[in-house]
Formats: sequence, C-alpha cells, structure tokens
Amino acid sequence: MKYSFADYGDIVKGTDMLDTTSSRQINKRLTELLNASKNGPANVGSWWRKNKTHVWHAMVCGYQR
Repeated sequence: MKYSFADYGDIVKGTDMLDTTSSRQINKRLTELLNASKNGPANVGSWWRKNKTHVWHAMVCGYQR
C-alpha cells in the first residue's frame, strides 16, 4: 500500500521512474486543471503537498488486513 501511495505522488509530481504514457497523461491533465483554476496551487508539487493526506485516507478507508 505505501509503495502505491509513493507511486501516486511520483506520477502527480512528474517524477515517475517508469515514465509510462498513462503517468504522463495523468500529470499533464492535473497540470491543465491546476492552471485553469484561479485559486489553485502554483504547481503540481504544491498540490501534492497540500492533498497527500487526503489521498492517503482515501486509499486506506476501505483497507482491511
């Protein structure tokens, strides 16, 4: 689970080591959305820092051992 979380962070920030087509598309779309927002953060890195806790909680909300 923690590796998936780190992978999401890398994809969002554009630092994914695999650099797949889908990760580039996700990063591009997120950048477009943030640029279109008047109140959004300046870049995807700051968006990730602001929202990573919410992403983590969304990932573990239904997780059971």
